[in-house]
Formats: sequence, structure tokens, C-alpha cells
Amino acid sequence: MDPDYSLFLNTLNHDHPEWSIEALAFICRGVDFFNSAAPQQTTDSSAQDLIHSLCLHALNEYGPLALHTLNGLNFHKISDLIQVINLLIERKIITGIERFELENRTLNQSLCTKFPEKSLPEPHLWPKTKKVDNFQFFR
Repeated sequence: MDPDYSLFLNTLNHDHPEWSIEALAFICRGVDFFNSAAPQQTTDSSAQDLIHSLCLHALNEYGPLALHTLNGLNFHKISDLIQVINLLIERKIITGIERFELENRTLNQSLCTKFPEKSLPEPHLWPKTKKVDNFQFFR
């Protein structure tokens, strides 16, 4: 991928205003993250691997607000990510990856299904709270 892909994103945003420059830049950074994590798998990798890597990149970049931030960037379903990836592949901003096609049931899944659920800690780890039976009025 061209390290200065920001030059192309303004034109792409002008042609497709539904995707902000920040959203397009996130996908480019996510693909760079994917390539650096597994450089030998870029040619034969599946779309599921790339989507998983994009979700990990979002968690690394945005922390616990990753899903909220992606929704703010207009990424609500897996098909939204695939649509932008395919758009960047068509414009040759991303090279070395072929267009992705997914079955319909996978495309309509929400992005929240791809993020790991954070389980609650065990009850014995919860903070101790003091029970109050009656409230005192303070003057």
C-alpha cells in the first residue's frame, strides 16, 4: 500500500461522500495493521481474517469505545467494511488483495458480533458495599 494514501482519500471521499476521510483512513490503517501482523498471508487470506484484524485494530486504536467509534464512522454491518475495502481495491489504493465476496448471512451481521464480549468479573471480586437500612437526613 502506498504510505501516502491520504492524497487519494480526498478524491475518493468526493466521489463517495457516504464514507468520510476518517473512515477510509481507518480501513487503510487497518489493512496496514493486517499486513504487519501476518505478512505471509496477505495473498491467500480470507475476508473473515481481514474483518477480524480490522476489529482488533479498532480495539487497539479506540479502546473500549471501538464499536461506538466505528458506528460513528458509518460502519454498522460487516458489509459496510467489505464495501469500503472493495472500493479501495478497485481504486488500487490497496494492492495485493483481491475483491471479497461474502455470503448474505455474513454480510448482514452487525459489527458487535465480531467484537469479543467482556465478561463481568466473578461476584467475589466485586467491590464491597455497605448496606444502609435507613437514610439519615443531614442539615
